[in-house]
Amino acid sequence: MRITVTSVFIQLDRHAALVRAVWRLLAAALIGGLAASIAARIEWAEHWRGQRIVGLSLAFILTVIALPAIGLTYSALRWILAAAAANAGIELNDAALVVRAGPFGSQAFDWPRLRIEIGGDLPPETWALLPDDAISIALTHPAFPGDLFDRIRVLLGARTPLFVRSLRERVTASAESTI
Repeated sequence: MRITVTSVFIQLDRHAALVRAVWRLLAAALIGGLAASIAARIEWAEHWRGQRIVGLSLAFILTVIALPAIGLTYSALRWILAAAAANAGIELNDAALVVRAGPFGSQAFDWPRLRIEIGGDLPPETWALLPDDAISIALTHPAFPGDLFDRIRVLLGARTPLFVRSLRERVTASAESTI
């Protein structure tokens, strides 16, 4: 008996990751600029001498305004690192579906516990006849909360139809081998 190991690797859409990073950086700059503009107009020394509670309240409000800018900057840096990672992407091999998301973490989802739901309850034979972007898919696994396909779609961006094609080939091949 001959065992063959097949593996398909689909790389993360670097352009989409960089676009996400740029939009997050732009939003962070706008929010941070707003906070800095407000902070520059406040007479901090005057508030500290005469009205400390007002100065502390203003500092608290500016901190609350600046926190989303810090979070967006952090998220943008993670997307930049993901775009720069050489091995970020999705791998479909004989043992598992592996999500390598760089700074977002890596996980492997074994095939026996991975549940694939095709929109419209289509049988694999019908699925094989449809275009890659004409169907809806839901992937669930006990080790991942929610729909795994949503995460894959975010990572792959424009390369999602390639993933759907590879998944379709795997499902139809496994359906044919069980006949």
